[in-house]
This record gives sequence, structure tokens and C-alpha cells, in this order.
Amino acid sequence: MRPALLLVVLSALLGCGSPAPPPVAVPPLVVTVVPRAGEDAVADGTPDREPPAAGAEASPAEAALQEWSKRTQCSAFDYFPNGGLQNFWCHRPARVTIAALRTLAGGRIFSSGPHTDDDLVLDAKNDFGHYDPAFVRWLVDTAGPSPRGSAAQRATQASYDEHLRPLAEIFWKTLEKARREPACFQRERTAYADAMKRKRLPEGHYERWFYFMNPQFCNTPKKTDRFLMDNGFDGGVNGNVTKSVVGFWLRRSLDGTMDTFAVGLEKLLASYQPELLDGRTPPLVREDTR
Repeated sequence: MRPALLLVVLSALLGCGSPAPPPVAVPPLVVTVVPRAGEDAVADGTPDREPPAAGAEASPAEAALQEWSKRTQCSAFDYFPNGGLQNFWCHRPARVTIAALRTLAGGRIFSSGPHTDDDLVLDAKNDFGHYDPAFVRWLVDTAGPSPRGSAAQRATQASYDEHLRPLAEIFWKTLEKARREPACFQRERTAYADAMKRKRLPEGHYERWFYFMNPQFCNTPKKTDRFLMDNGFDGGVNGNVTKSVVGFWLRRSLDGTMDTFAVGLEKLLASYQPELLDGRTPPLVREDTR
């Protein structure tokens, strides 16, 4: 497995409050050879992708990335490829499922929370799926991207640019801000965790993170949405996507897997968008979240 798998899994296992996509029964993942120049690039006949480099062999994850479809499997309004995790997941190949991923990992995905082995429960208002740290380590180690400049990376760069780039950039920008302004991130983490613990998470609590990338957000926590809207808005980073991604990072901070996921994201970007990593902020000393 290679670079696509990490964000495929992020999209599949977001653990937030949006409705789950319909389950699809699929065969197990298999190794697929990337079509050579001059051959059809997409099995469904969509002629909108350039053929990859000749001689490149795709891993299951790389093949899945190339098979991401322009057609959605979900009924919600579709912003893909500029939408959030749920929009991205709705365009997956049918064979990419939670059950298939669990089989590949050979163990449990979550250590606790509302999810089952094969399905996600995304309407649990005051709970979320806590990843098994061993699964996340397996994911990051196994889904490490092909090195930049390799045949596999070159063969899938266009697919990354088309399907993953906008979402990956927001993952990185929000992570960087969380690292640069740890007191702000900790404040949001504490309020979020406390509300869930008391079973009193306000309806639409995640909407506040629409403004997370606004330069005023961390400095003026008591300012109204109207103030933030008139003074920086979403900071030039899509607020509708930012709010879901910030929720992901907060939950990963709470279940103790944020640092490991961050390593996986950096691997992905080193392969496909190394320019984003210039001047990166060092990670914080890992907290004891138990």
C-alpha cells in the first residue's frame, strides 16, 4: 500500500457528526498495474485523466487513488474536490470499505467509541471513535508514500492534484496552526472534551471552527461570529472544510493519535507537495491523554 491510503482512511474514518455514506459490499483490494501510455486510464470509461508513466506498477492504494470517480455515491450536496472528508469519501471506488481496511490491517481499528467493526456510527453526539494506536502506527508505516521522483509517485501525481490536493492542504494548514498556537488549540480541546464528558455538546459546536484559520480566532475567543466574519472571515482557508478537519485533529489529540497521523500526513506531502513542508513548525511534546 502506498500514498493514497492515508487520506482514503482519513476520509473513511473521520468520526464526526455527518451522516455515513451507504455501505457497499466489495471484493478485497488487489494489486493493479497502472495502465501504460496509450491505454485507457480508467476502467469505467471516463477519459479525463492522463495516462501515467510507462512501466509504473500501482499498489492497491495508488490504484484506488486513480479510480476516484467524479460521480458521488451520496445524496448530500457535492463540493468535491473542494469539499471536506465526507465529500471525498463519497467519491471512493466501491471496493474501498471499512471492512476491507480492517481485513488488511489484521486487527481492530478503534479501541473504544460508538463504531462497530464494519460500520461507522456518525450521529453519536457526545462520543466518537477512539483509534487503536497500533492501527494508526500500522497505517502510517504501511501506507508510507512512494519516494518523490519514483515511477509510482509520478504516475499518481495528477490524481493527487485532482482529488486530494485541496483537502491535504487544509489538513496541513490547520495542523500547523495548532502547533504554532498550542494554547489556542488546547483551549478548544478542553472545551470540546468537557462538553462531551458532561453529555452537553451544543448543537453545531463544530461550526465555531469555521473561523479557526482567521488570524483573530485565537486572540479573541469571546468575539462573536459577526466580528470574525467582518475581520478576516475564514482566513482565506475554506471554512466549511476547516471546521471538519479541526474536529478531526481535536479528536486525534483526545485519543492520543494526533502525532502519528501528523507523521503520516508529512510523508504524504513529502511525496506530492514538498513545498508545503518548508518552514514547518516542530511538533509539541506529546501529551499524556490517558
